[in-house]
Order: sequence, then C-alpha cells, then structure tokens
Amino acid sequence: MDSLWSMLERRARSAGARPLVTWCGDGGLRAELSSVTFLTAVAKTAAALTEWDVPAGSTVRLDLPLHWQLPVWLAACDLAGMTVVAEGPAEVVAGTDAPLLLAEDPAWPVLVSADPLGLPGTPPAAPLLDHARDAMGQPDAYLEMPAADSTWVTVAGTWHRRDIVAEARRSADRTGLGPGGRLLVSRETPVPTCWTGVWALPLVADAAVVLCDTLDCRSVAATEGVTAGTVT
Repeated sequence: MDSLWSMLERRARSAGARPLVTWCGDGGLRAELSSVTFLTAVAKTAAALTEWDVPAGSTVRLDLPLHWQLPVWLAACDLAGMTVVAEGPAEVVAGTDAPLLLAEDPAWPVLVSADPLGLPGTPPAAPLLDHARDAMGQPDAYLEMPAADSTWVTVAGTWHRRDIVAEARRSADRTGLGPGGRLLVSRETPVPTCWTGVWALPLVADAAVVLCDTLDCRSVAATEGVTAGTVT
C-alpha cells in the first residue's frame, strides 16, 4: 500500500500547482496551499521535530483550530512516525495559545502560528518552541528516511497508517469525492473524521479540501466550488 507521503510526493510531481488545501476564516480571510507548497511545509515541520530531538513514536497532541496548519502537522507527524492523540497528556503539544502551553508544561511545548500565512509573531519566551521560525529554517526537502508507520489514538480507537488510508478510501466512496473534487470540512466535523478529511482523503481521491473555519459554510461551499462534504 502506498504511504500518504508517497502519494503527496507523486501529487507534487504531477500536479504541483493544483490546490490541495484551502483555508477560509472569519472576515473573508483565505489561504490556499498547492501540492508543492503543502509538501514543503510538511517537510519543514517534520525536520523541525527532528531538530528538537523528538523521538519517533512520541505522543503529539494537536491543540490547533481548523487552520491549514492542522493538515500540515498531521502529515508531518505521519512522515516522522509520531503517535497523534486527540486528547490527554502528550510529550509534544502543538497549540496556538502560549499561556495554555506554559500551564500544561509538556516536554516539547510548540507554539504554532495561526496567521493566515503562518507568519511568526513575537518570539515566544522559553521553554516554548517557535514552530514558525524553526520550521522556516529547515530545508524544503525532507532529508530523513520516512517512518515506516504512524498512529492516531482517538475516541474511535487506535489507527495505524494502513487504517487511515483504508478509511479515507471508504470515505471517498461514501462522499462521492473523486479526482478534481473539492471536499468541505467544517468546525463541526469531529475527530477522526476531521483528521481524515483534512489530510488523507484529498490524497487518496486526488482531490482538494476546503477548511471552513467560519460559521457561514454554505457561502464558503458555493464560493469555493465544493463538490462533497457536509455543510454545517
């Protein structure tokens, strides 16, 4: 079975300029990542995890809003062989709220930029790690060997990479998402459906995903030409 990373690499080679992830936020904010841009962001984030000396298999909790950073982090954790958890304690906590990260005090507290373009803000105080700046300095290509497996731990159970890919294929069949289609994922989409939708599903279906981080998803769906998904 193809790994998600190999699917992403193939997509970047064959259709690098095609949109893969579109984020729509409140106030008309919008950001779009092509396959190549997304691959580069993933490679840089996975390399940052290596630079921070996070061992493969470590637990990573993503306290992230429905932002394009969410699929980037899911993909980077897959590439680096991490275990992503939906809740509870974790060795790495990636979030956008500095005080909450400091209060929890994980081994690796990572501040992630929620800026539409992912731009860094004021440098955070130690011990917070600055994802925007640290990832920016990494090479565009991932220089390590991709991990053999990765894991999600959610209310639906433990999912290995093969389970994630299989569920993404089933979801593509259920939603009718196919090549060139556009899937909508909203704030109301629960984990693990949200995680599958923002990361694995667009790849297995050769499609794109629209992240509706606003209450007016019907308008977003119409404007963005959404072809599949639940508008909530």
